[in-house]
Amino acid sequence: MKRITLITIIWIGFCLLVSGQITRNVTTNLSDIEIEKVKEYDKIYLKNSVYTTDVVGHPELPVYIQTFVIPRDVIINGVSVNSVNKQKVKGEFNVFPAQQK
Repeated sequence: MKRITLITIIWIGFCLLVSGQITRNVTTNLSDIEIEKVKEYDKIYLKNSVYTTDVVGHPELPVYIQTFVIPRDVIINGVSVNSVNKQKVKGEFNVFPAQQK
C-alpha cells in the first residue's frame, strides 16, 4: 500500500511539473519613450523595443514581440492578457510613416 501511495505522489508531482504556465510581464513607463524630430515628422522610440510596425505608409510605432519556447507535444489551452493600463502622452505628434524595407 505504501508503494502505491508513493508512486501516486510521484506521478502527481511529475504531472504538475510537466503541465505549467508561462507568465511574462511587460512594463513601460513614460520615461521609456523617446521622440526624435525628423523633418516635419516625429519618430517615436521605446526603450528595449527593437521592432516597429511595418505597414508601409502607416504610423511607424514601436512594438514589443514576446517569444516563448514550447515543447512540441504540448497542447496550448489559451493565451490571455490579464491587464492593460493606458496613459496619454501630452502633445500632438505627426508620427513618421513606415517605409518600405
